Amino acid sequence: MQCPIIVTIDVVLLTLTPSGMQVALQRRVKEPFAGVSALPGGYVRPELDANTHETAVRVLRAKTGIASAHLEQLVSESSPDRDPRGWSLSVVYLALVPLDKLMAQGSKGLELCSADALPALAFDHAQLIAKALERLRNKAAYSTLPLGLMPDTFTLAQLQKTYEQVMGVTLNKSTFRARMAPLILEPGQAAPAHPALYPTGDMQDGVHRPARLFRKSMVLNIFESPLK
Repeated sequence: MQCPIIVTIDVVLLTLTPSGMQVALQRRVKEPFAGVSALPGGYVRPELDANTHETAVRVLRAKTGIASAHLEQLVSESSPDRDPRGWSLSVVYLALVPLDKLMAQGSKGLELCSADALPALAFDHAQLIAKALERLRNKAAYSTLPLGLMPDTFTLAQLQKTYEQVMGVTLNKSTFRARMAPLILEPGQAAPAHPALYPTGDMQDGVHRPARLFRKSMVLNIFESPLK
């Protein structure tokens, strides 16, 4: 008798800390790979999920406590060799979560690990994380995707630093601000087609002159040319 195909969702949940990009892992309780770290994941449940996106939302909430995050499909992986239990298909999602939101949920059995210095992982999860990092770093250069890593309020300087950490480059301050300016919903001005930044009206005090605070929209904006 032929075994049924295993259909699962795996979520590469990335967050940014002062020491760099971190990925959320959980130690598996059951075989295969009991006791080994792995990505949060779960089976597709046809009675609960209308599609794989709904599965990813459900798995993310159940395994991490996160009910809201930037979530996009990354890749589908399938083969008879990925899982010792049999032929498996995994639809993999990339989730971006601000560090403060992740920490506010409690541990939920999560462990944060440097995305660039992984321990031994179950299944093919190391390769999935590598693909997620490549997607994020490449897409950051031409979109507002890194906003998914920002807290509720932030300054443009903090946003630029996040882009620089994600992309591994130093960006020109004037060029960066000129790129972001058309995406700001300024009071009394014509609204951008898809605003990404909303001034809060508050200022952040610091060593230098006060800086405006912004909130974000996760409607993805694509730049006409890559950031440099």
